[in-house]
Amino acid sequence: PEPPTLPLRPAAPTLNGEVIIEINRPLLGGLPEAGLDWIVYTNASPVIINEVLEKNVGKLDILGARPDLIELRNLLSEPVDLGGWGLTDETAFPHKFTFPAGTIVPADGYLTLFADKNAALPGLNTGFALSDQGERLALHAPAANGGVLMDELVFGFQVADQSIGRFPPR
Repeated sequence: PEPPTLPLRPAAPTLNGEVIIEINRPLLGGLPEAGLDWIVYTNASPVIINEVLEKNVGKLDILGARPDLIELRNLLSEPVDLGGWGLTDETAFPHKFTFPAGTIVPADGYLTLFADKNAALPGLNTGFALSDQGERLALHAPAANGGVLMDELVFGFQVADQSIGRFPPR
């Protein structure tokens, strides 16, 4: 037998340029299961939040620190300069961390950042740590380009040394 189809019902776009799609999944008995809302951003981002390791207990030690890790992925076949882009865990501060000029994500490549309150870490460090109880991580375009939300990841409670990521990878 063929699997049931998932009816999609797009709603009107919100002020942020996002579209909420309600997905209703029928149960085996034919009664609808509770719907799930997916937020689809119409601002197609060339760079996405691909993977997060929060609660780094023993995966990586840098100068005695165990920072959280954030991996970004470039979906384009050309390099992307993230200079001026913002990364945040606070809605009110979309550029809590601003990428320095010349921060390049290689074509079809990845960029890993540290997320730790210890500013002495080498490399790119956001200056803020993620919560192992869960939170929202958001990537914003440069303020000069409107600072629009380009991608976000909302996650819940994290298990020590276990990352979460997009699957299948885009």
